[in-house]
Amino acid sequence: MAELSRNYYEYEEIQNRVQGKHGFYVAATDRDMLVKVSSMVDKCGCVGLMDTAGRVQYLIDGRKGSPYAARRIREVAGRLLSQDEELKASYLDYIQESVDIVLAKEKIAVHLKGYRYLRFMLQQSAADPSLLRPVTKTLYPDTAMYFKVKPAHIERDIRYAIRSCCSLPLSSYANTAAICYLHDLVCLNIRCLQKQEKNQACDI
Repeated sequence: MAELSRNYYEYEEIQNRVQGKHGFYVAATDRDMLVKVSSMVDKCGCVGLMDTAGRVQYLIDGRKGSPYAARRIREVAGRLLSQDEELKASYLDYIQESVDIVLAKEKIAVHLKGYRYLRFMLQQSAADPSLLRPVTKTLYPDTAMYFKVKPAHIERDIRYAIRSCCSLPLSSYANTAAICYLHDLVCLNIRCLQKQEKNQACDI
């Protein structure tokens, strides 16, 4: 009975979270599916369908003419772009805060040039993890170009900053391993910040 009550509570919690944001419909036949999709398109002029890769494809109602369809496409695209910009701005704030937290916890001296280079690299890799493959071909040249120095100087100053910190295991790592290690910590911290914000939003 206790297990049943717990499961019911979890279901209620999930239902409350998604209420007003998501809807779940079960279609047993092709006809059911077409009827439901058609009714949603009639109401909104479009409907979003998620494919197996997690991408949302939008079906626009073209039965009301091309001007109507074009207007709906502009409205949906504008809303998506606005949401995307808000998410990016919010995520960039998380990145900057997380990078500063991680570098402080790992006790990397702020006055060192290597600190500035690591800070820039971690901000870039958190926004685009593909830059970590490989670090010497991507992050080093980009950082050198940004700070107007040679890649060799970047490598040397980062190595000195890592060796100078009194944090283990970081101080024992080579540059590439240290950058990947710090990147993982930054990503973990970003997720923690996002979770904290969601919990606060729920409390409000």
